[in-house]
Amino acid sequence: MSVAGIALARCVERSDLDSLREALAAYRTLHPDPVPDPDPPPAGAPTRAGRGCPGERGALLELAGGGALLLPTAPILCRVVGLGMEGEVGAGDFQRLAAFYRTGGVTPTLQACPYAHPSLLAGLAAHGWRATLWVQVFVRPLTPDDAAASPVPGIEVRRAGPEERERFARTVGHGFLGREPDPGEIETGRVAAGAASNVCFIARVDGAIAGGAALAVHGRLASFFGASTLPAFRRRGVQSALLAARLARAAASGCDLARVGTDPGGASQRNVERFGFRPAYTQLRFTPPPAPRA
Repeated sequence: MSVAGIALARCVERSDLDSLREALAAYRTLHPDPVPDPDPPPAGAPTRAGRGCPGERGALLELAGGGALLLPTAPILCRVVGLGMEGEVGAGDFQRLAAFYRTGGVTPTLQACPYAHPSLLAGLAAHGWRATLWVQVFVRPLTPDDAAASPVPGIEVRRAGPEERERFARTVGHGFLGREPDPGEIETGRVAAGAASNVCFIARVDGAIAGGAALAVHGRLASFFGASTLPAFRRRGVQSALLAARLARAAASGCDLARVGTDPGGASQRNVERFGFRPAYTQLRFTPPPAPRA
């Protein structure tokens, strides 16, 4: 697989759309019944389809070559991917997107690919979306030899089983936040751990849980995400161990390319570069304008 150009970008965006579909399925497995509304509307008022609305079990809106995910109790996962990768994004697409999230009562993020149709950026500007974050996409070719990667001495990394999804969610959340995650933040990790193509790992130092990370395998592309280390175990090689384990798993799964996104210039970028990842392109993350007041 090429490590640069529009073909790679389309592969990445298709993988992200597949991840949204799988996240919705995992969410519905966690919530087989309607989620009770902790703050129901007054009698006679219109029923909300927002956070915790009765009957709301998540939704996926596919449009303009991409998709938009709505998960009422996991708002961090509510994101828009792939728009403009197969052609023009019209004004009607932005209107549908606004209505979808306005009804859902959550604020999404949208990742814009530099290879998307120019109408994407024009439409985002016209509809008041605001750029908030750069994300550098790194890639690395994989070979069968990567499946035999050596472990990092003193650190044990193994796959988290289904019974450890709660532990994985709490560990990764704590590592990201520097504190115990709240129920909504744990929900995000539980959904990620339950998605069909995701493989989650937990790292231990001297038997104590030290961090976690995940990868998603879609065809020949492995996407690395969700890596974090608990504060007490930082600067001890935990992230290197998690990267090595995921590279080995990806290669053993038949992938020939690994991909990861990082903040430009940060510690995560330095870590992945040490493992042979190289920049492919930069995404922009956007957030929508505030919802109009009633």
